[in-house]
Amino acid sequence: MDVLTANTTYFASQTINTCESGRVAVNIQIDETVIVPATIPVLYECDTALDGNDANSFTVFDLTYNESVFLNGKSAINYTFSYFLDAGYSFPITTPSNAFVNTIQNGQIIYVRITNTSNNVCLTDTSFEIKVNVLPVIQPSIVFKNCDEDGNPDGFTN
Repeated sequence: MDVLTANTTYFASQTINTCESGRVAVNIQIDETVIVPATIPVLYECDTALDGNDANSFTVFDLTYNESVFLNGKSAINYTFSYFLDAGYSFPITTPSNAFVNTIQNGQIIYVRITNTSNNVCLTDTSFEIKVNVLPVIQPSIVFKNCDEDGNPDGFTN
């Protein structure tokens, strides 16, 4: 069960020289932060020609793909995600869903901040790696050669 907050009321008073003041209600609200799993899978995409070159290791990523992994069983409705290019969380990625093109070849770290929607001081910072897979090279022409050795000289064989 996902518990976003726990609200409890306590009563406080002060005692000085054996005289106790009146009791005052004190409301306590505890908001959760996400505990991210130790291992976040690398996000892979194949190189594409969307930028005019299908061999330069730049392609489009959907950075939101791992959000359910980050939440570790928590409900997505209770948290917001912010994506960044740097560990200082100063360069936000404004289009993390199906529009982010990696800015570094051969692997890039993406930084994520997960914030509780009811209390933005309750947040978790994490990161994961994205990598572009190169496309396989296809030979321009292949000739298959085989001998007709099935006992029937008809040009067909297994």
